[in-house]
Amino acid sequence: MSGPQLQGLAQPESDLVKAFTQSVRLWMRDFGELNLLIRGEESTDRMIVFAINDFLSDFNGTPHFTSFSLGDLFARNQQSLALRGTAISLLQSVMLIHARNHLPFSDGGLSIQINDKAPLIQSILQLLQGAYEQNKRMVKIAINIEGLLDTGPSGVHSDYYALSAIGLY
Repeated sequence: MSGPQLQGLAQPESDLVKAFTQSVRLWMRDFGELNLLIRGEESTDRMIVFAINDFLSDFNGTPHFTSFSLGDLFARNQQSLALRGTAISLLQSVMLIHARNHLPFSDGGLSIQINDKAPLIQSILQLLQGAYEQNKRMVKIAINIEGLLDTGPSGVHSDYYALSAIGLY
């Protein structure tokens, strides 16, 4: 692994994490020139890396428990799952800051709401989270089945296993 140590995170950034951070930013369309109401990017690279770690914790902590890295998931062609899981974690963090900074103001019959995006972000999260949870469950089941069918010494084989290995069945 190469790159600077991110404060508060256990490992230095790898090239894969740097590239994936940019992919998340691209998918979220989080670029200064596209953010018309805020100055610059909404999420820093550090927050995106935190969201990646949060996604990995969620994925690995969901039964059947695993210890996959981002590279392991990419090797299994699960970039889309990682992207959406990271985006969900990032949006949850953004929603919390908007909810915390929400300020309704009324004066002389004029009502203004500052940082009132939390309900909108919450509805987007609900759409993303349903599909993500279903996909995560299917991937976990597939990984579990793959582990059972592994060619190594796992599971209990029937008598037909030996017969099929020598071509008699």
